[in-house]
Amino acid sequence: MKITIIVFTLFPIFFIHAADSELNSFDLESLLATDVQITSAMKRTQTASKTAASVYVLSSQKIKNSGVTSIAQALTLVPGMQVRRIDGNKWAISARTPAGRFTSKLLVMIDGQSIYNPAFAGVYWEALNIPLYDVERIEIIKGQGGLLWGSNATNGVVNVITKHSLDTRSAVGHIETGSRLNHRVSFRVGDDLSLTKHSSYRVYGSNESSGKSAQSVLWDTRDKAKKTSLGGRIDLTLNDDSALIIQGDYTKINIGQTLQLPSPVTHERMEVGESEKRQHAQLMLRLDNRLSNTSNQMFQASMSVQEGEQTYFNEQFSHYDFDYQLNMLTGPTQTNIGLNYRYNDIPFTDSAFVKSSSMTESITQFGGFLQTNVTLIPKVLDLIIGNKSEHNNLTGWEHQPAIRLTWTPNEAHFFWASISQGVRIPSLAEYDYETVVNGIKVKDYLVTGNPSFDNTRIRTVLKGDAGTEAETSISTEFGYRMSQDGWNLDLSLFHTDSKNAFGVAPSISATSFTAISSFLGEGNLLGALGYLSAATVDVVFLTGVELISKGGDIVISWQPNSRVHSELSYSYTTYYYKNEGSSLLANDGTLHQLSLSNTVQLTDEQTLFSLIRWENGDAYNTDNYVSLDLSWGWEVTPWLQLSVTGNNLLDSSHLEYGKMNDTLTVPTYIDRSVILGLSFNF
Repeated sequence: MKITIIVFTLFPIFFIHAADSELNSFDLESLLATDVQITSAMKRTQTASKTAASVYVLSSQKIKNSGVTSIAQALTLVPGMQVRRIDGNKWAISARTPAGRFTSKLLVMIDGQSIYNPAFAGVYWEALNIPLYDVERIEIIKGQGGLLWGSNATNGVVNVITKHSLDTRSAVGHIETGSRLNHRVSFRVGDDLSLTKHSSYRVYGSNESSGKSAQSVLWDTRDKAKKTSLGGRIDLTLNDDSALIIQGDYTKINIGQTLQLPSPVTHERMEVGESEKRQHAQLMLRLDNRLSNTSNQMFQASMSVQEGEQTYFNEQFSHYDFDYQLNMLTGPTQTNIGLNYRYNDIPFTDSAFVKSSSMTESITQFGGFLQTNVTLIPKVLDLIIGNKSEHNNLTGWEHQPAIRLTWTPNEAHFFWASISQGVRIPSLAEYDYETVVNGIKVKDYLVTGNPSFDNTRIRTVLKGDAGTEAETSISTEFGYRMSQDGWNLDLSLFHTDSKNAFGVAPSISATSFTAISSFLGEGNLLGALGYLSAATVDVVFLTGVELISKGGDIVISWQPNSRVHSELSYSYTTYYYKNEGSSLLANDGTLHQLSLSNTVQLTDEQTLFSLIRWENGDAYNTDNYVSLDLSWGWEVTPWLQLSVTGNNLLDSSHLEYGKMNDTLTVPTYIDRSVILGLSFNF
């Protein structure tokens, strides 16, 4: 039965030779993602097909056809991205290395505004609640983006580009419900503004309620959720040369979860059912100004405020960003200059599980970049060189140089190569915080032959170190693109060597062993237990750990006619550690991904989308699995659309994330689900 479903949904050969004359054509440019204009890779507008980086553009049309319901889920459509669902709300997402709950090497932005959390330098995906019908595209860079975007972009950049409000001058209502989703209701209202010519606005909001998963890896499931969002955007055309964007949003979530936290008595993990409550607010202002026909400048100011309330840690922080960029064209040479300043205000409050050793309550970053594109042979050979130097008050000055070379022998073929250095500055968890974790067992380091004593756990603390150095990565990449009528190929290969990679190990003194042995030698078991009850083992961050990762992606896109678009991709990553010593987290492994997506225009009004993903590897402590998603859309009338989406249709449930040693959240099995949606346009 599974094979029948897969063949039927993924190989729609019966549409290939159909007539095109009376059908709505797909946007070939967007679907093949070759000649769309992007800005994230080089921080200036250029075509994706001529970009010297591993880029992928996820179009608004594909997002709509797929039936995905969040930015995190939309990234499952991107070849080569590591996207694993931990439970009904939480995600582990990265590129080119395994992902975790608190992944810190992927920079995520909304219209160029960073939304990362400085405590762990990652993203709370569950609080990212942008209405997908207002997303113009999502630009994804797999590989280092530190030259332009700064620290913590060593594995990739995700930039969500929302639509100009001139394109959203209408009223939209959207209602969804399903097997696990109680309801999701959203709206958007937009129109012209009379303040200036060609100016407009939009306001949007949403409310969501979902139920819990059916099965957890451990204990009970509690991952139900409630979310509310409100936001808006204003686009003002000040004159023929200047435009201003003002946008902001507010999100409030209350998410159930099952946590594994160390017991204060036994130091063994205990079940804690406590909701995660968060409030996020962002505000951004950007001014674009054309200075001449060969130069323009941009100034962007933004702020973000995040508050989180959880059992183990209450956090409150705000960050303020100021960015300036100047783009110039002198003959065939393009030059980009940028300056940035960021201030993070992070007041700290102790909890029973997390304390601060040095009370670091702010992080300041400032710096600049210079990038030059030199044409060596017109329309054939280009050299791109640059560097970003940035200072932070944790590790001082950090530098991220890069050099890229592109070769275009003809219009159908494009080659590129690069070598770059990326930097990941330590999070506060590494630099400052002392976090109580599950206690280690005596028998892991001393076997006495007494089972009850050997299985006793000792209080264990993950201890940040103000001497922690930044992780630096040297990455070599190579890419090739071929574009033909109706289809194209995109190949990218990479090799990354990271110094001072993440590694932790217990630090146990010989004095502790001597004291325990002395008690046991005297037959004083109670004395030994009493000693252990007052003892603490520090888990410290290691220096000198080296991580080697290498692999590649290949993506083939094909559109035989205006009714069918298919995309086949395969990615491979292998990674291993050197000088890891006794690190608890340094596990070598490999990852394989194979995906095939199809979009079929059944009739003028109906579209069928399918995605099958094969995930293979040992990075997530799970079995290999195959998932199938289907989405059918029907434009009943010009103002009413109906959609039915099924996720994980091949299994009643499967586990996507099984790592219990690097996340506080207890994973759940991801259930098969069906969602019914109605959209109203006025």
